[in-house]
Amino acid sequence: MNIDVNKPIELMTDEELKELEKIGQREYNRQWREKNREKQQAAVRRARIKKGIRVLKEQGVS
Repeated sequence: MNIDVNKPIELMTDEELKELEKIGQREYNRQWREKNREKQQAAVRRARIKKGIRVLKEQGVS
């Protein structure tokens, strides 16, 4: 769908507005994922280390 971005929002059809909202949400989600990627990776790393410690304790390694 081609949307004229110079057209005032008030004059856009519901279909155009829904498409713009979908594009905006996709971009917002992408930026959020990029921003939080490092935090997620750090959290996963900590969880894996803790799991490794638990496994070793269960195996009787001290």
